Amino acid sequence: MKAEQFKALIAGLREGNRLIDEKIAEWQRRRQECGRAAAALDGLARSWAEAYDPGKYGEFWFLVRSCETFERDGANLYGPVGVRSVDWFFAEELVDDPAKARQGVRDFRSFRRDELYDVPLGRLAEAAVRTCSACGGEAVVVGCHHQTEDSDMGDTWLLSLHALCLGRDCLHLERLAASADSCRFIGCRPRR
Repeated sequence: MKAEQFKALIAGLREGNRLIDEKIAEWQRRRQECGRAAAALDGLARSWAEAYDPGKYGEFWFLVRSCETFERDGANLYGPVGVRSVDWFFAEELVDDPAKARQGVRDFRSFRRDELYDVPLGRLAEAAVRTCSACGGEAVVVGCHHQTEDSDMGDTWLLSLHALCLGRDCLHLERLAASADSCRFIGCRPRR
């Protein structure tokens, strides 16, 4: 083997390794994206059962009918767009037990065990939609609310809105807006 052939072989192997590394990184990103989309879909089916205390014990996923957002001046940890208000609900087609959700939920973790909380239900078609930035298809707007800090000094709650594309070759979850505060952003009222 001549030196030129040997150098070309090494260069070819290096290029092959580089291409393989790029494909691995692409598939790892894709796997993470599918995992986030799967967590959101699972939350849309199951979060209604925590409607008595949304986000207190984990991520609370819901659909968005409408929302009001605002642009931030300057850099912010949560991004350039914040959330003022959100009209949220669960789609009867997606919840894992629609009959039970229609009956309401009880808070078994607190002193309010006898109170029944309404679960806001609607149809999937009522959800707001956006254009998916990854594929250009239609993405449904979903939200996630959860407590990020729980202490004697005060709590921190995070509300984030996302575009969830369920296109066959996409499954993209993109953050649209987020806000954090010491107060809850959403909650359910007990039935009277």
